[in-house]
Amino acid sequence: MTLQTATRFSVSPRLIAEAPKFFGSLEGMVAEILQNCYRAGATKVGVRIGGANLAFTDDGKGITDPEALVTLGATGWDDASFAPAGMGVFSYLREEVESVWIRSSDWRMAWTQENLTGKEIPIMPADSIVGTEIILVLKKEWRSEVASEIAQILKK
Repeated sequence: MTLQTATRFSVSPRLIAEAPKFFGSLEGMVAEILQNCYRAGATKVGVRIGGANLAFTDDGKGITDPEALVTLGATGWDDASFAPAGMGVFSYLREEVESVWIRSSDWRMAWTQENLTGKEIPIMPADSIVGTEIILVLKKEWRSEVASEIAQILKK
């Protein structure tokens, strides 16, 4: 075997597939979403819990680069004082969540667990909006438990 003379750090596709497991609780996920609303300069944040959906909306600056959103370690934040790591969106696809829908600026996209293993995520045109909308579609068996837990988190 010939010894390599140099190498680089890299990220295994397995890490992307396992990334949601590194984010603990639902409370941590909600904190991540609300932190991003703050970073975006939102003055209004809405949270709706109903049926299969847990939805977050804000009136911040929106997301201009959907590719950065789903790239582990990339961020769309230009203010270094926040020290973003570019991993928070991976906290959304928890075991309780069937799919994630995000809409911002003039685009929208949705993904499921399959997309964490390399399946392409279509970026679709959408009517232009101010801010960002995140909809987490909950798995049927988790809906009432998650709704109750989120309601408790929001009371804090």
